[in-house]
Amino acid sequence: MKNTNFSYFAALIIMTVIMPISGFEDECHCGVFRNRMAEEPIISHSPSFVMPCDKEGRESCKAMCTALVQVTENVAPVMLCEMVHEATADFKPALFFRICDDQQWEYSGLSSEEPICCLEGRPTTCQ
Repeated sequence: MKNTNFSYFAALIIMTVIMPISGFEDECHCGVFRNRMAEEPIISHSPSFVMPCDKEGRESCKAMCTALVQVTENVAPVMLCEMVHEATADFKPALFFRICDDQQWEYSGLSSEEPICCLEGRPTTCQ
């Protein structure tokens, strides 16, 4: 088992046990975009955690999304290529997050160093 799995479970425990409760709350949303400039996510997911719409909630959501990406890094190219509906694709995915539906997606600071290349919905070697 990788350390990233431990990080994910540790984040889950922290978020459910000591997450501060404040006024307005909403779900955390994680999104993987084609690059840092894309407007819509290729994949988005809400890990089913309600967080306050404040600075602490923002940081917790970012940490949760980062942990989710780390846990799925081995299968990410397959998942992303299945979601990109193009015959060929070449992109450097970037992780974004948001905690409230009315907020903009925010770049997490994480993006792929190497491009992911797809051919007919499957990962392939980049040329």
